[in-house]
Amino acid sequence: SGGIEVNLFLSREIYLDKNKFTSIPPELTAFPKLKKLVIRENVLQGNTVRLNHFKRLEVFDAGQNRLQKNVKLFGGPSLKKVVLDGMNIEELQMKRKQPIELDLSQNHLQALKSVPWRRSRLEVLVLHSNDLSQLPRGIKKHRRLRKLVLGNNHFEAIPPDLRTFKKLESLMFYKNALTSIPAFVWEMKQLTEIDVHHNKITAIDSGIGQLVLLSELYAANNCIREVPETMGRLENLRYFYLENNELEALPQSLNQLKRLERVSLLGNRFIVFPAVLNEMVWLQELDISENDIEQFPESFIQWPYLRLLLFHENACKEGMACMQALK
Repeated sequence: SGGIEVNLFLSREIYLDKNKFTSIPPELTAFPKLKKLVIRENVLQGNTVRLNHFKRLEVFDAGQNRLQKNVKLFGGPSLKKVVLDGMNIEELQMKRKQPIELDLSQNHLQALKSVPWRRSRLEVLVLHSNDLSQLPRGIKKHRRLRKLVLGNNHFEAIPPDLRTFKKLESLMFYKNALTSIPAFVWEMKQLTEIDVHHNKITAIDSGIGQLVLLSELYAANNCIREVPETMGRLENLRYFYLENNELEALPQSLNQLKRLERVSLLGNRFIVFPAVLNEMVWLQELDISENDIEQFPESFIQWPYLRLLLFHENACKEGMACMQALK
């Protein structure tokens, strides 16, 4: 009926995933209010993605299709986010108005070009699972990057070129083959998030104390044996995840982290409940499971904000009197 046609014509979001489209239906360019188009898991082919005729389109998701290895992306005037994951793209050339966020996970990217490169608006780049051991060609020209995701690749070291990204706030190298965090990372004082979980890192350098804006540190599943005293300078730290490492103690300076909310120390080598934690009554979540702690920490009864305490699989034999006080 006419009413249904009008409603469809005014649609702001259209989902066409899991069909058999070989190209983007040209009729969609006539939809004046269309802001989001999802056309995943179709059979889109060719080497050109033209979005410049979509005047209000903000989000375009065409993952899991059959585009060629060298792709040209023509962005539209309102474009903010593009998802082209799960293909075999080796080179992407962005023309006209470029997206702010680009997800190219599960490809084989070797080069990322921007024409003209001085107009690059790219702030978020996701290159998860691209078989990378070095940065793709052309990435250094995207100086506005705030978040760079390079997880699940083959990096053995964090590339020094990243020190030139003065606006980079989130650095994500999880599931690689890193053995250390280089000193230049501690000089990137604009960083608010570091994610290096599932690597082979053996130490956190004292230089980390320079990252006073850091709010999230994820370093689980490494070989870290010690946390430096300078961690106490990270006054904005909220999330601290070091599970499955080789820690036996924590520095007293952690009692300066008044904004810290969540701490995970699961699967380390603690025999005694870390004394500094007794002072951190502002914690909301603490996981210290799978250690060898013999006495249950009765101090937690004084923690007014604690929502979650995980203490399973330790060697606890005593110290449960506080449970009676909670009744």
